[in-house]
Amino acid sequence: VSAADPQVIEREGKVTLDPGATLTAEWTPVGTSARCDVKASVTGTGTLTVSVDGTEIGTVTAADSPKTFNFGCAIGETSKIVFSYLQEEDDEGCAVIEKVGSQKGMLLLVR
Repeated sequence: VSAADPQVIEREGKVTLDPGATLTAEWTPVGTSARCDVKASVTGTGTLTVSVDGTEIGTVTAADSPKTFNFGCAIGETSKIVFSYLQEEDDEGCAVIEKVGSQKGMLLLVR
């Protein structure tokens, strides 16, 4: 984590973002996997926006929670992931970052 607003809190072992909060993290792939999976969920009426290196890769609401995004980059290169959570005034809820990391797997290319 390279930057977090005060509204970013650890609750019950999970990172949560309260309304108006932003969390910035850096991810650098090592080993053989250059793919990063980001899994997040939202309770209440807000929207969590996930961006990687300045490009939005998706949003999460309570209606589609939990949701997983993935992106790739070159081994050894660092990507900047930004989570921003917004909701209407006086609404309740929070965003939960459930996972950020790589998942081992196999890619089979048939030519």
